[in-house]
Amino acid sequence: QPNDRASIETMLSEIEGDQAELLRTILDQGGPLHQSLEKMTHFVSMMWYRVPNFKRSLESSLKMMLSQTARMMLKAGRFPPPPDEIKQLIEERDGDVFHPKVANWMLLKMMFEQIFASPVPQILLGMNARLVRPLSPEAFFVVGDTPVCLYDDQWSNYSGYGTGFATPSVEISMPLSASVMIV
Repeated sequence: QPNDRASIETMLSEIEGDQAELLRTILDQGGPLHQSLEKMTHFVSMMWYRVPNFKRSLESSLKMMLSQTARMMLKAGRFPPPPDEIKQLIEERDGDVFHPKVANWMLLKMMFEQIFASPVPQILLGMNARLVRPLSPEAFFVVGDTPVCLYDDQWSNYSGYGTGFATPSVEISMPLSASVMIV
């Protein structure tokens, strides 16, 4: 497991290279989907987690955890005594003086740990996958920041549960380009 910025960047570069080759095989060379299905399930899983919203949520959670841990350590006397000016600030803010920053490479590391531990690829392998193209030459698919879409025509707003990858009636789609989508 990589634990530094260079290792994370190298791993990310390798993964992106593999994904680019996968997409070239399917899109440019017309490679059959069934031959690339396992790799494609990992790609879809990665695109599910590797979105700005997931990264922001992870960063927010980490900052809160680090801040609260430092606050508890401060109250427990686990830090050396601060100078008087800092002590006064700590008292005025009731210990709320820790505002950590999380390095981007650390966020990527944690995102990839989540991706590699995910059951999503195995769930996707059990589904029927197909490539879909627009019906007319003028039509196209939109590729955006959140490329993986889940749709469940049996879901109800009145249900206490959401829909997910393991929901039997869910359909998962992701545009691979403006002219090809995997469903």
